Amino acid sequence: MAKILVLEDDLDIRHIVAGALEKAGYQVVTAENLQEAQALFTKEAPDLAVVDLLLPDGHGFDFARYIRRFSDQVGIIILTAISEEADLVAALEIGADDYIVKPFRTRELVARVRAVLRRLAPDPSPDVSPRPGLRLDATRHVLHLDGKEIHLTAMQFGLLAALAERPGVTLSRRELLERVWGPDFYGDERTVDVHIRHIRAKLEALGREDLIETVRGAGYRLGV
Repeated sequence: MAKILVLEDDLDIRHIVAGALEKAGYQVVTAENLQEAQALFTKEAPDLAVVDLLLPDGHGFDFARYIRRFSDQVGIIILTAISEEADLVAALEIGADDYIVKPFRTRELVARVRAVLRRLAPDPSPDVSPRPGLRLDATRHVLHLDGKEIHLTAMQFGLLAALAERPGVTLSRRELLERVWGPDFYGDERTVDVHIRHIRAKLEALGREDLIETVRGAGYRLGV
């Protein structure tokens, strides 16, 4: 049974989130502030954290950074009232695997949690090598490109792997959501755009942001 830490200062929202996750079969521990969350993280060793941004003693990004100081294998889902894409990209930049914008449906949150945990689980699939000089390491969530390594979050790796399995073939946002987040995902298709944008930012450091091509009005494909 996966253990989830919920960091949310609003009592009503905290109870709703915890109740929905417990009903879905997860073990849940809760915190209402940053200091309490850090103590629980050390004591409870959760598999995933659901993190609100605005806290009485800090910011949710601070806790996400705290988690990433110790582990890349703990899932992080940000709860935010902000829907500006630049702010959502910032959430991914500090190491979050996913985000969900308030107000949200609890079934959407549970679907996001399931998707991240599924991606974090050990992957028995072989590495994907769609072309020379490019290999996706399924065990470590690492892209090997032209002799260099790019570390990806679980969801970033899932998206890139889905594209790499069919190089040159355009996949719609809905197809990518179903492949990576699962068929019970209820969120906005813009989720895909935000993750692709962040993957490209990592590829840009190698001058290879063109590896993922946008097909206007249709979706994305891996360049061949």
